[in-house]
Amino acid sequence: MKGHPVVAVAGDRLTLGRWHGRSDVAYLAIPPGARTPQPSGVEAALDRLRNQGVRSAFTAALRDHEALAFLSSGFETFEYLHVLRHDLQAVPPLDDTHHLRRARRSDRARVLDIDAAAFDDFWRLDDAGLAVVKNLKLFSHLANIGDTRSLVIHPASTTHRQLSDAQKT
Repeated sequence: MKGHPVVAVAGDRLTLGRWHGRSDVAYLAIPPGARTPQPSGVEAALDRLRNQGVRSAFTAALRDHEALAFLSSGFETFEYLHVLRHDLQAVPPLDDTHHLRRARRSDRARVLDIDAAAFDDFWRLDDAGLAVVKNLKLFSHLANIGDTRSLVIHPASTTHRQLSDAQKT
C-alpha cells in the first residue's frame, strides 16, 4: 500500500496504517504477494499498534482463509463483502437508441435514490460523498478488496456515519 509501511512482525508481513489519519484507530492489511499471517503475527502487530496509542483496528477485506488469523486474535466481522459476477454474454446487445452519457447534476437525486436502495448504510453515498467523488482528480487506495485496485471512501457518510459530529472531528 503506497505510503503505508509493510512491516515484519513475528515472521509475517503486514501493512499497518492510521485509519483516515486518526491517531487512535488503525488498520491492518495483508500486502499483495504476502502469505496469510499467523495469529501470532496479527497479535504482534496489534501489540505494536497498542504501544503507539491505537485503541481499535480494522482490516481490509479478507478472504475466508485469511480471516482466521484475525478472528482468532479478537477481530469481529464488521461487514460482509459480496462480490457478484454476471455473464455479459447472456445480455442482449443494446439497440441504437441507448447511449452512455456522463452524469448530469440533475441526475444526483436519482443516483442517491438508487444507491440508497442498493447498499447498507455503511457503504451508502450521501450528497457529501458524491461531492467528494465528483471532485476527485487522482487518488490512492484505502484497502485492497479482492482484485479492486482503488477505493475511494467518504468516512463521514460511511465508516463514521454512526459517530456524533463531535466524534467525527
